[in-house]
Amino acid sequence: MRKHLFKKGRMTISAVIAILSLSIPYAHAVEPPWSASTQPDESLVSHYVSFGNRTFALLDTYKDPDSVRAYYSDHFETVLSDIARENSLSTLAEDTASLYKDYVRQYDNLSEDAKSSLLNFLDYYENKAENTFISQNLDLIYRDFSDGTITEGQAVDQALLLLPYKEENHNTQPRFPDRNSGINLEAAKSYARTYATTTNGFYGRYKADCTNFASQILRAGGVQMTNHSDERYGWWFKSHGNRSISWINADTFTKYMGSGYQVKDWNAFVVYILPGDFIGYDDGNDGKVDHVAFVYDKSGNSVQIAQHSSDYLKWNGGWPGMSHKAKFYRIRR
Repeated sequence: MRKHLFKKGRMTISAVIAILSLSIPYAHAVEPPWSASTQPDESLVSHYVSFGNRTFALLDTYKDPDSVRAYYSDHFETVLSDIARENSLSTLAEDTASLYKDYVRQYDNLSEDAKSSLLNFLDYYENKAENTFISQNLDLIYRDFSDGTITEGQAVDQALLLLPYKEENHNTQPRFPDRNSGINLEAAKSYARTYATTTNGFYGRYKADCTNFASQILRAGGVQMTNHSDERYGWWFKSHGNRSISWINADTFTKYMGSGYQVKDWNAFVVYILPGDFIGYDDGNDGKVDHVAFVYDKSGNSVQIAQHSSDYLKWNGGWPGMSHKAKFYRIRR
């Protein structure tokens, strides 16, 4: 007899989604540009959530986020102050860390090692707020299932789009093979070349614009949108304020399109990517993709990358500098 994931009927969020564990700390290794002896305790704790009869892993968070934030805020005081002033951001906090992270990628006066360490910190520091977002949206998915708006299978698929890439979540392989259908490479490259360093007024621009640009390239390459009236479903664009989350969010885009290859070593990664691929990376390897781009061309072990935030069409860009610090994702195949 088939074991159903849910029992029909309205339930409150406390019954459907409950944090099961806030324990299991483990060491979190970073490679800072300063002496490791001065490092604060960057131990992590794991979190889990119940969803029907299943248990899923959420994002890991710092055991003592305040002390870690104080440390990095002190070491990167100039960088963070510059970013806050130039972009009218409020003080760095768990709910603003994602915004800071987007601007750190575009900050030029910072070595690759220092930038990688700061991004690594921000990648985990934002996770408490990210877990709240995931839990709230899991509740909305359950309500849709309870109301009969979506099926049980659709509910599970939507839940897995929200959850971090972790073995225990069984979401590290593509779930939708039909989404890696062919792309008109020349049309995609033509669009990427035209708009790599400028903005298409029809689509507009977002503070973090990498995924919006990647979606535009995919659409220009002839891939059909999957339209829906709810931004949580499908992959579509109608206007700047009316588009799917998967159109503008790197992690949701990656999970929606699927990723068949992930690795931490850039040289190993380059071997298995081709022009026309979309690629992404996870700054701190916490299970959430933070940035995506388009592979325009390839020569030997170098790739020409078109991306926004920062905007460029150049060979390799800053991607090799993330090797062994981030995890790289090949998207759509």
